[in-house]
Amino acid sequence: QLEQVDKKNSGGELITPPGGPVLGICPPTSDPQPSPTDLRVSPYQILTIGSERMRSANADSDIDLVCFGHRPRKDAFQALITHFPEFHIEIKELIDAVVPILVVEWRGISFDIQYCRLPAGYSYPECINCKTTYQRLIRDLDPTSRHVAKSGRATQLLLQESKKFPSFPSLFRLIKSWAKARLIYGQKFGFLGGVSISIMLLRAMGVVGTERTNLDYLRQFFTMYATWDFRKSPVALDPEKEKKYVMTARECMAILTPDGKEGRNTSRQATAGTVRTIHRAFVHALKATTK
Repeated sequence: QLEQVDKKNSGGELITPPGGPVLGICPPTSDPQPSPTDLRVSPYQILTIGSERMRSANADSDIDLVCFGHRPRKDAFQALITHFPEFHIEIKELIDAVVPILVVEWRGISFDIQYCRLPAGYSYPECINCKTTYQRLIRDLDPTSRHVAKSGRATQLLLQESKKFPSFPSLFRLIKSWAKARLIYGQKFGFLGGVSISIMLLRAMGVVGTERTNLDYLRQFFTMYATWDFRKSPVALDPEKEKKYVMTARECMAILTPDGKEGRNTSRQATAGTVRTIHRAFVHALKATTK
């Protein structure tokens, strides 16, 4: 249901899955900078990102959303909040996060909403889907919105790559479950996150090629990273990007997003200790898959 909004260029959509409404979107307007006193006429388009967008979410996965609009972030969050009280939803506004997040809890499901304020003259989805427009947009955004837009662009590129491999969603869920069982899942703690696993898996699947068995992909995945020198060698979908990226002394691991010339390191929180733990888990898994 969430992707119904993503497929539309205009707002005015109310998503109502079985059991009741989830997210209200303000009706569209032709004015890119509406009156500050009339928040409900401003259009907000929603993009799903992360595992939900990649068709690889587990039952316990949060749903990550990016909201695009032309209003200031504070006004946009307030406009979204006005839709929720009647639905009895718990809302937490995490302004102190690296990127301000509006957290919506609904029937045990967590929606993490980030906001990207678009300058006048830009509209979603063209600003994310068109490479030329996206490159121009990145230069015009404020730092926080730039970070959010890059997340949206990276998800789009990863989704395009994943469509080459029909088994990607099931393999991702398997590897994510393995990482949790081995206690090496949790990006904010310096371990693997959903985006980093997606990049690593697609990189390994690209080496093997299409139309191979799941076991072939798993063996390649664990063989590749059990022997990978994370302290010196970045991981990226494009091998050329791996060669160009120069790791700093503080970076113990670099898993690069596909957006931009160099990409962004999704593993900046990794430490020497967490990297050793991750490597040991890969070595252990390799032994199990080669028996």
